[in-house]
Amino acid sequence: MSKIVSFRKGESLISQGDEGLVAYLIQNGWVMINQNKEDGSTFQVKVGPGEIIGELALTGLVTRRSASATAITDCDAEEIDRGALIRLVNGPASKLTPVLSALLSRLKSAMVDEKQIDECRPEDPAHAVIVGLNSISRQALCNQPCTISHLPWTFGAHVPPQSVTDLFRNYQEADIRLAKSSRRVREQHIRIESDNEHGLQLHLMQYGDYCEVDEKRVGYGASDTTVPLESGYHTVCFGDPVDPYRFGIEVLS
Repeated sequence: MSKIVSFRKGESLISQGDEGLVAYLIQNGWVMINQNKEDGSTFQVKVGPGEIIGELALTGLVTRRSASATAITDCDAEEIDRGALIRLVNGPASKLTPVLSALLSRLKSAMVDEKQIDECRPEDPAHAVIVGLNSISRQALCNQPCTISHLPWTFGAHVPPQSVTDLFRNYQEADIRLAKSSRRVREQHIRIESDNEHGLQLHLMQYGDYCEVDEKRVGYGASDTTVPLESGYHTVCFGDPVDPYRFGIEVLS
């Protein structure tokens, strides 16, 4: 059986150059991948829930780690070795599906130029800056401010695929993925988008879901599911009313 392991912020999962065959499927939290190249350059990228670390060793392509991985928040991961992978292959498809999904995600990422990963293109304007206002929101943002560099920008739950069919559905992951969120958070919950007049607006995707903007309920009763976001600072709360996600959004002029 595979097992869940926990890492504290700053702990190393794997180190470049070490021998190892174990992979880690991230359940929640964030990890920084760091690779020192022969030409002296360094490549870094953040990975989060639903993504995998150490997949090259797991699939038998290497035995020596090609990069280092360090937890940049507290995180939990499913530890998968060769034996666990074989048992998953021979077991119910539902247990193998998350691993296949993570491997496909890494394949897609590998096809992108490393220099473009997790970077804004020069021509992309910064529309707003988001910060977490409580612990679960800061965890979702990796304890760092996040810049909205393209529109629309989506907040949504990270829901692992439940079937092989889910692996191949035409679905775009949310820009801010909320792991371990309550059932009250949808895969596409709220969206920051253009209001067609060179401004921004917040769009609650499903009428009736809990959402407040600047302490006013959105998409409930007579209120619309969209609300303009004028230049300046706004607060957004959504999810479970008892323990909601709370974000601050600074809309840039």
